Amino acid sequence: KVSPIAADLDEDALEDLWTFLDFKGYPQTARLHDPDFVHLLDIDAKSRIVFAQAWVDGVLSVWQTLKDQMGEGSLQDSALADRLAAEKAMLLHKVEEEGFELGVRSSSHLSQQDFQHFEKVSPIAADLDEDALEALWAFLDFKGYPQTARLHDPDLLAVDGSSRIRFAQSWLEGVLSVWHTLKPELVVQ
Repeated sequence: KVSPIAADLDEDALEDLWTFLDFKGYPQTARLHDPDFVHLLDIDAKSRIVFAQAWVDGVLSVWQTLKDQMGEGSLQDSALADRLAAEKAMLLHKVEEEGFELGVRSSSHLSQQDFQHFEKVSPIAADLDEDALEALWAFLDFKGYPQTARLHDPDLLAVDGSSRIRFAQSWLEGVLSVWHTLKPELVVQ
């Protein structure tokens, strides 16, 4: 998704790349082998940009090869395909947890009518599209729920459209879990 902007990278791109590789646990000692090259990257901004662009190109080349192989079915049984599927499942689980937790936390800003509305429309949650997240943010803005308290890891929602949809669905599940706890108490009173 970000490959079109690789041509517009600035001199901070290499620092962003190192941060990303740190996040992914890729060892610093395995990144650069030539001390002269390390020195060049330290003193020349253009070389940092070219290096980061080449890294993106290399990753995209490997990704294209994997996509081609998956289309042919030859990657189906490989360890890499299994690892990628497991990583995607873990990310989706984290997205669901974040959405559910936000639903629970933001419930304190909802009225009884809000809870009843979300209970009524919950059957259509399976049909949400990517715009649901924007609608959720707009609703939370309207309810005065602080933007800074919404996400612990905003990068989770950048994975793909399905992660944004699943986040919104999980938010609704969190809200309804609170409602289903409160509702019997309201009926008794």
